[in-house]
Amino acid sequence: MPKYNPEHETVMNNMMKSVPNATSEKMFGFPVYKTNGTMAVSVKPEGIIAKVGEKRAQELIGKPGVSVYEPQKGRVWKEWVLLTDNFDANKAVFSDAINYVSKQSK
Repeated sequence: MPKYNPEHETVMNNMMKSVPNATSEKMFGFPVYKTNGTMAVSVKPEGIIAKVGEKRAQELIGKPGVSVYEPQKGRVWKEWVLLTDNFDANKAVFSDAINYVSKQSK
């Protein structure tokens, strides 16, 4: 199993601590935050991923520190973004993910 950057876990935990309805868990060895039992944010070897919906993902992709999430070459997760840095400027993405997933998983 690929390792992840523990600094990314710290960033994710700091960003998520004030987000309501988010629960911290582990999935497949990776730290994640879920809402209504569905994963919304996770640390991966490449950075932090967040499920924000396809429309919001398109708005975010290309901003500093935000790109598409492609877990396998040629297989883009269209509702997700990958955060690699510039986390403070992208703080809203974390609550956006919880809000989006909570609406989808009702």
